[in-house]
Amino acid sequence: MKSIGKNIGIFSLHLIAVYISSFQFTAWASWFLSGFIFHTAHTSEFLFVHLVANALIVGVFAGTFNIFMKHRLAVFVCIAPIALMIYKLYIFQAGVFESQLTSAIHYYFSTVGINFSGIPSVDGRIDFRSIDMASVRRCSDQLYFIAPVFASIGYSFSSWLTLKVPWRLETKPIDTTQH
Repeated sequence: MKSIGKNIGIFSLHLIAVYISSFQFTAWASWFLSGFIFHTAHTSEFLFVHLVANALIVGVFAGTFNIFMKHRLAVFVCIAPIALMIYKLYIFQAGVFESQLTSAIHYYFSTVGINFSGIPSVDGRIDFRSIDMASVRRCSDQLYFIAPVFASIGYSFSSWLTLKVPWRLETKPIDTTQH
């Protein structure tokens, strides 16, 4: 049995991998898909409308690297971002006549009401005259709390899949004596 300190270190490294992949590669995947595949004009709009799908894809791809390490703790890496998201939903401040849970779910999971023309684009173009700070804050909250949740779910699923499916990584040498 491994020591507790080593398990905490392994879990922390997998959690760092989830957060790095959800912050960096989700935006890069959105930039690539919006510019080269779907040819949309505003990459930030594409990022936040397809945030769940992009984060899941990136998380699944990042979790497949567990095939080399075979860490069982990688399966449970989704617990920390989900616990943080539940905490953020619990402490959300709603309006006087609004339900706290429905307002929090709308704030974190919906793109309705976001002014995408007032958000700086992912590719670096910024028009400072049209920045809508409420939309920027809402989008950054979605990027910092929703993307890691779905990336960690994809990471945990693909890590579980790499442990359960018998993968063959070794290659057979080519027999050159037969013609």
